[in-house]
Amino acid sequence: MSWEMSGTYVGNCTCQLVCPCPVDGVPTGPGSECRGLNVFHIAKGNLDGTDLSGVDFAFANWFPTHLSAGGWKVGAVVDDSASDAQANALETILRGRVGVLSPTLPAIR
Repeated sequence: MSWEMSGTYVGNCTCQLVCPCPVDGVPTGPGSECRGLNVFHIAKGNLDGTDLSGVDFAFANWFPTHLSAGGWKVGAVVDDSASDAQANALETILRGRVGVLSPTLPAIR
């Protein structure tokens, strides 16, 4: 299975000024945790022929410590204008079945 995705996003979290999570640093939010929300717009993308262009989704996270330690809780909400095939393809990507994210991502639609 091959996939690609490009577009734009905006995000925010509870860490101080610059979130250290992308470089596996200890979160600097209250309680040394990172709680965040990112909203994505896929300008161009696909998973094995399923076009993901135009799909919007939100990704919420709780990282109790640095990312490589695990124990994450995450969730995703896909815009209801996405088709079932697009939502399923995005779920496949976000669950890490064709990538590296957590296999315990709950499906929210």
